[in-house]
Amino acid sequence: MREGWKDLKLKDVGKIVSGGTPKTKIPEYWNGNISWITPADLSGYSEIYIKRGKKSITKTGLDASSAKLMPKGSVLFSSRAPIGYVVVASEEVATNQGFKSVVPDQNLVSEYLYYYLKSIKPLAESRASGTTFKEISKKVFAELPIPIPPLPEQRAIVAKLERLFAELDRSVAELETAREKLKVYRQSVLKEAFSSYQDGVPIDSIADVKGGFAFKSKTFLKDHGEYQVIKIGNIKPGRLELLKSPAYLNRVSNQLIRKAGLLQGDVLVTLTGTKGQRDYGWTAIVNKDNLLLNQRVAALRFNKSEYDPKFFLYYSWTRHFRDRFFETETGNTGQGNVGMKSVRKTLIPLPSIKEQIDVVQEIESRFSVADRLERDITESLERAKGLRQGLLKRAFAGELV
Repeated sequence: MREGWKDLKLKDVGKIVSGGTPKTKIPEYWNGNISWITPADLSGYSEIYIKRGKKSITKTGLDASSAKLMPKGSVLFSSRAPIGYVVVASEEVATNQGFKSVVPDQNLVSEYLYYYLKSIKPLAESRASGTTFKEISKKVFAELPIPIPPLPEQRAIVAKLERLFAELDRSVAELETAREKLKVYRQSVLKEAFSSYQDGVPIDSIADVKGGFAFKSKTFLKDHGEYQVIKIGNIKPGRLELLKSPAYLNRVSNQLIRKAGLLQGDVLVTLTGTKGQRDYGWTAIVNKDNLLLNQRVAALRFNKSEYDPKFFLYYSWTRHFRDRFFETETGNTGQGNVGMKSVRKTLIPLPSIKEQIDVVQEIESRFSVADRLERDITESLERAKGLRQGLLKRAFAGELV
């Protein structure tokens, strides 16, 4: 411990405050002028300060609940669902019961406490308890340790962290921009590759097209089985995510295998998502045996001597194909669907098999360069996360100033 620093506990450096919720069925308690913060307000929130949440309460609602009005500069820490969101109140606020907040005393800089609480999220989680969901209690939270340097050093640490994080944020923003440019590049590659081909023939004229089977979910095994059932959630653009909520079956009949069994090289297309959002129509190629097709997914089985499944896969990622695919979308505002008939009759180009292979090779050659760059970007972003935590660790070990 550096000279002048003290090892204290959170209860020693401020007032610990729990939140509360007024009764939701009493209109007089809501839509007042008191900002009321919940953990949901902080999902995806990246700012240090917060002024308002999605909801507000009245003075009557505040007085009728266990919520407390806390002054500007209070530091809010979500204590459940999830643990570890942190913000500083830029105005007077109240919170629901999902927070353990600290009203700092005069010897503690709010921003210093903000960064410190960000750094000890794993510690707070390790001391939480509960079965349905983990929560850190007010008593346990108050006992969490905190190193306290003199006020000038607190301010210096905050200033140094803000400067270093600003530089890191700029680097991360540049990496994210580069990653977005790769998406644009891939689309330009696809556009160029297929620009000379016109719509040719309906899919069902060159492929066997079948829909999935309506399996009963109560029959699924979660751990392992002889066959895995491929559901909509297992299919992402260009890949199968077999470990995402897997569902298995044993002792499958030959009749069911004929109806729903998949072969390597089959192209899968998801048929259901959010209407108007185009968050489906994803395609991926089967590269594993013992897979069965669930409902609301189509399987296209091409004669590989006449049609390269990868040619269709890459074509299905073009804006032209997706525009055609969604022309017949049906459904309500919540769910959109494209039917099997529409899939069968969607037109796709039909060049010679040699041309198809040449196009696929050119696309994959260019994509391989983009893939390497994206891996480098992803690794750099992961290093940035580690660097951020490393800076926090150094800051509260007294190594930054």
